[in-house]
Amino acid sequence: GDEFAAAALTPDSRAVDDFIDGVTTAMREPVLFHGRSSIVPASIGVARFPADASDISELLVRADAAMYDAKERGATEAMRYREGLLEHSASRRFLGRQILGAIARDEFTLLYQPQSSLKDEAVVGWEALIRWQHPVLGLLHPGEFIPIAETNGTIVQLGEWVLRHACSDAANWQNQARIAVNVSAAQLTDDHFLASVTRSLEESGLEP
Repeated sequence: GDEFAAAALTPDSRAVDDFIDGVTTAMREPVLFHGRSSIVPASIGVARFPADASDISELLVRADAAMYDAKERGATEAMRYREGLLEHSASRRFLGRQILGAIARDEFTLLYQPQSSLKDEAVVGWEALIRWQHPVLGLLHPGEFIPIAETNGTIVQLGEWVLRHACSDAANWQNQARIAVNVSAAQLTDDHFLASVTRSLEESGLEP
């Protein structure tokens, strides 16, 4: 997989901090691959024994929760475990496991925010904004599930759903105004992104 654990066996907190700094620095070093130099970003979570856990299993679970917190924040520094983070991580994973099923069950919906001209304040287009009508948790805003989808890889499928439905909605409007759809970096680097856009336009009958 793309995860690994490293342990510093010392009671000296300063030595632990130095160890964390060393790992963080090492992960920032460029990697040479097929003659090209690249920097591979890494998210690092830190948990301490016995302050954060009473055994190795708990320690790994809490370090994992801190790592996912770092991923969600887009942090370039190591994130330390803090109180309540484990519950947040469990909730995040609960939602993450449900995203693909929610797409299939059509639990997502789109709202449209008008885009106005700075010149005369006339409405010149609409921005599609996704919401999740969760059967248990109620209406969820993007900030509650988009970072999760970006972390677990379901953002591509979710983005395809948004494209398809936004194009379909726009095609049914009497005045076919310009429509804007937010696209993630993962979608832009996906090999099938262009085909997905083309298919959404063709199925809806919209002009590019």
